Amino acid sequence: MQGPTKWETDKKLHEDLIKNTRWKGNTQLTLQKFLEMHRTSRIHLQACSEHITCEVPSQYSRSVGYILENIQSTDPALEAAKAAITQDNIGPNAKRNNFENAVAFLMPRCPVTAAATIRNGRASHLKMPYPLLKLVTEIRQRGHHYPIGKTGVPLRWYEA
Repeated sequence: MQGPTKWETDKKLHEDLIKNTRWKGNTQLTLQKFLEMHRTSRIHLQACSEHITCEVPSQYSRSVGYILENIQSTDPALEAAKAAITQDNIGPNAKRNNFENAVAFLMPRCPVTAAATIRNGRASHLKMPYPLLKLVTEIRQRGHHYPIGKTGVPLRWYEA
């Protein structure tokens, strides 16, 4: 059995994580891990509310008030996804009103995951336009393995 002091400590820790932890996309922490931390903190706050007086964030405030506010990235795809979530607010399954739908919409646009994919030499479908992705796939199917640059473009040169 846990005492009220333990629950108060947990409450402060998880409320601070939900309200004040920022994600900027410039570290190795992926967007998926950041969103999992938010999900886990909400579960801990629900457990705290069974033992002490504690406010658990609702779906609406959790998806909009905290997640979108705490993601502070300059990545255009991620910013566009945040704007789309903000606009989609009609109905119970709207991304603005449903945490899981918002997370599912944000995850594929993680700039940390995309950068790691490009660094490892694989073409990233998240950053590459379709014609370039098609070209890289076609080159690899022919058996040519040109090195891939950090932008995803095959590095080739010709000598005259």
